[in-house]
Amino acid sequence: MKVQVGDKVRFLNEEGGGIVTRIEGTLVFVEDEDGFEIPTTQSQVVVVEERSAQKTQEQQRKTEERRNEQQPIEEEPDFDFSPDAADENNPRFAVAFTQDGNSGFVRLHAINDSNLYAFFTIMQQVDSENVTLVSHGTLEPNTQIELKRFDPRALDGRKWTIQLLLFRRSGVFVPLPPFCEEVVMRSARLVRDGSYQTNDYTDDRAIIIPIIKDEFDVKMAQLQNISTRELAEAKPIAAPKPQSKSSKPKSDTLEVDLHINQLLETTAGMSNGEMLEVQLDTFRRTMDANANNHGRRIVFIHGVGNGRLKTELRRELDRKYKQHTYQDASFREYGYGATLVIIK
Repeated sequence: MKVQVGDKVRFLNEEGGGIVTRIEGTLVFVEDEDGFEIPTTQSQVVVVEERSAQKTQEQQRKTEERRNEQQPIEEEPDFDFSPDAADENNPRFAVAFTQDGNSGFVRLHAINDSNLYAFFTIMQQVDSENVTLVSHGTLEPNTQIELKRFDPRALDGRKWTIQLLLFRRSGVFVPLPPFCEEVVMRSARLVRDGSYQTNDYTDDRAIIIPIIKDEFDVKMAQLQNISTRELAEAKPIAAPKPQSKSSKPKSDTLEVDLHINQLLETTAGMSNGEMLEVQLDTFRRTMDANANNHGRRIVFIHGVGNGRLKTELRRELDRKYKQHTYQDASFREYGYGATLVIIK
């Protein structure tokens, strides 16, 4: 039976399965119950439940995008905050995501909880040097507006830069410095229903991302029991540990600790799938950065745990990086908790 997007499948030669999210040539991408997308060949899956007669997700996305282009954004604010909710010495500004019914899309909002006007730009990084504009405009004091609608899968791993300039249109005021914040979007969080919480700013449950981080940051953390640092990129990979003089030199060996507490300041509110994606992103970046360092030895420290990270790491080595070789790292140094990769 031919595999199609939306089919529920299971793997032939290993446990697990999920929903087919996209197909590229002979590869199918299967999203498991943790929200992790696994690539495999069509011959390695079997359909257990065919997609419904409704439109495929891609067709829905195109239809929604066309409808979105035809419907102009409503510029009138749809929510007024109390004039006493904030003062000029403690402005609050945030972006928020709400769910768009059962469409699978999310709605982006801008929230200005201050007594100042806010000129904002939201840009999405395209590569190391270039960005593209997501949205921009001027938001009146103590208001929020809906900006755009997105397929959350299209946002995964995308870095957004949000810039703010607060001002009064008349009268004398003390100028505030421009604000700039960077966040990295994770589709696994945007599609998870439990990520959306009731709040003081939107009628629907929302994911609130503070841009001006003061008392506002604390308030949102209490509302959602999370930290906005969850959305930030992983910390830089630690340098290799220095070796003692008696040890054999390891000038070509790089150690990368994939334990989640070494990659993120906090994991509060994150699912296992989201944490696993951060760890695998670090692994992929390291492999890609060393692709031309022939002979380089890289030790990925993944620990023992339940074995999920080790299994996914080696799955990627077998599929995406099969030109390189790997083996268990030194048992004396790492026990069973590390994999040695040799770049070819």
